[in-house]
Amino acid sequence: MGKKEKQLLEARPKFPGQVVAQVYTLEQLTALTSSAVVDVFASFSDTEPLSIREIAAELKKSTGTIGVHVDTLLQAKLIIPVDTRKRHSRTETLYVHCAQKFQTKLEGQPWEHWQKSIEGLSSILRAVDRRNQEHKKTAFLLPEYLPWGRTLGRAIWLNRDNLEKFLSAISEFNDCMLELDESDTEVRAEGEYIRLHTMISYYPEEAESKRRRKSLKNKSD
Repeated sequence: MGKKEKQLLEARPKFPGQVVAQVYTLEQLTALTSSAVVDVFASFSDTEPLSIREIAAELKKSTGTIGVHVDTLLQAKLIIPVDTRKRHSRTETLYVHCAQKFQTKLEGQPWEHWQKSIEGLSSILRAVDRRNQEHKKTAFLLPEYLPWGRTLGRAIWLNRDNLEKFLSAISEFNDCMLELDESDTEVRAEGEYIRLHTMISYYPEEAESKRRRKSLKNKSD
């Protein structure tokens, strides 16, 4: 665990009803199997209260559509209402993530939890694909926009010791992202800030996972 993550875990929630860390429940994993819900959830944050109207404007969707997905997030306790704001003659509710940090812990859980985690990642990857397409279309017309999006990947061979080193490097990279993240809206208003959706993933090759399952089956027969 990196220094920044330790500080986060030791921190106090910023809003009433918010917690520092939340392990995804089955209901929450199920809600996040919808790519549309994932997009809305990702548009909220743990530090900046936002309204349905603001999320609708960001995602270029109707407030009615976003409202449906917000209801799903509320029922799953993924977001919480923390304030209200007067806008003309109406009062709008402001929401934040229910936790400052979300974690997935599957060890010891029934297969249904694992299955929903698989479906949830598929939804996230569909969102990643859409962001990649829109970034490339824009960068083709606006070359200076190109550095704002990139995919890095390669296959590497690791033993158990090097896996631990690899995980430590990922933790340090995560610390760097948290350190660079500007959550102050007033600071962002004074310059050009673009919200980046980052993702780190690593998995063995399909053949390796299948080989190990087959080996377990042979041992049990």
